[in-house]
Amino acid sequence: MPRLNINFDLDGVLVNYLDHLKTFLAKRGIQHIPTGNWFFDTVPEISNEKLFEYINEAMRDVAQIFPMPGAHAVLRYLHDLTGDPITIVTNRPISNIDVTVRTIDYVTGGVPYLFAMVDSAKEKPRLIRTKCFIDDRRRTAIGLAKKGYTVFMPKMEYNTPIIPQEGFSIVNKGKVHQAGVWKRTDGQIHIIKDIRCLLKSDNLALIIS
Repeated sequence: MPRLNINFDLDGVLVNYLDHLKTFLAKRGIQHIPTGNWFFDTVPEISNEKLFEYINEAMRDVAQIFPMPGAHAVLRYLHDLTGDPITIVTNRPISNIDVTVRTIDYVTGGVPYLFAMVDSAKEKPRLIRTKCFIDDRRRTAIGLAKKGYTVFMPKMEYNTPIIPQEGFSIVNKGKVHQAGVWKRTDGQIHIIKDIRCLLKSDNLALIIS
């Protein structure tokens, strides 16, 4: 039987936490202003301490954090094809482990899974056990590609800037475009529309071994 050769990020890949957070903030009179790579400012400006308080509070409203389109179907298909559990690596705060489990239960819908939580995205390579990973954050994708991973990155408003020099292009021939410079990397980044694109034949060839 073939083996599953990809691990998954959670927010922005399997569930749409950001849209929920925007709504959560708006109900409190706070406007979300994107600044790139998932980071954002607010109007009116609030302290980082208060913002993280809101971020953690919003995570607890699991019923309002909806799966990304097709996420459950993709996970079910990959599990049925390989028999392997889905492995999720997230850098959500460990203090939110209870709601993180509920969120993963919700999106997997009975598909067997394993999950790990890290303190920061930089620690993800320590726990990823496959050659491929899917993550929505540009900085994380670049960092993983430099370490030799093949990364799939769903195209979002915050990770694919219009001006290439502000971000990067798809990694090809061992180089990644970052800050106007082509830098050497052993991995690749494939920008995809959403998680459903993993089931295209050329992508399946990479994530199933």
